[in-house]
Amino acid sequence: MKYPGEQLKITEMDSSQVVEQIAERRADIGFTGTVLEKKHCKYLPFYRDEMVIITPNTEKYRSIKNTSKDISWIRKEHMILREEGSGTRKEAEKQFRSLGIMPEELNVVASIGNQETIKKSVIQGLGISVIQAWP
Repeated sequence: MKYPGEQLKITEMDSSQVVEQIAERRADIGFTGTVLEKKHCKYLPFYRDEMVIITPNTEKYRSIKNTSKDISWIRKEHMILREEGSGTRKEAEKQFRSLGIMPEELNVVASIGNQETIKKSVIQGLGISVIQAWP
């Protein structure tokens, strides 16, 4: 080991908090889900996420998946998103805009800071969400 007396500390936070930590020199390196600002940080892309819509596994959503490529139906659904400073949320909102759906048109019923909690909330029927796809 190069630094045997040192211990690596990993802290989970949303993208805006990561940028804040770097800008205030409280962290040396950070990982974000999107580019937030370029004044204090240099961004080096190393991975591109795919975003997916997740829904409860019900007949209603299976039929939507099998019959339509149009996602305008999403405006009527209860939506669970990541918290405001999240890169995942910013990227999801960017994708919605590209599809003609403004973020303010969404019926956001919850903002949650943890992807696993979002998945569990969707399974329980609290709403649908957009998350990062994992292989």
